[in-house]
Amino acid sequence: MRSMVSEAKDGNMTAAKAILDRLVPPRKSSPTPIEIPEIAEVSDLETALFKVANDMATGEITPEEASAITGVFANHVRLHETLKIEDRLAQLEEKMNGNDRPN
Repeated sequence: MRSMVSEAKDGNMTAAKAILDRLVPPRKSSPTPIEIPEIAEVSDLETALFKVANDMATGEITPEEASAITGVFANHVRLHETLKIEDRLAQLEEKMNGNDRPN
């Protein structure tokens, strides 16, 4: 490493680039502009998912990009499901607590 630093100081651009790549690694991916319909409700995810699949099929995005995007959709669905279960559980607990009251 010291010899590489010395070479970089002497003007060896390959050595300088190698040092910079170690200090600040290049991004592994870059943003891919893709138009997705607005997602206001969970039901909107179906349209967005079909759009991503079609964009992948036509080569507008790579399978890796499609996988990353649909992963975001899957997380959104899991969050929605969790919130729904949480709400239902709160309703059941409220109902059960109401039944514990003496008449």
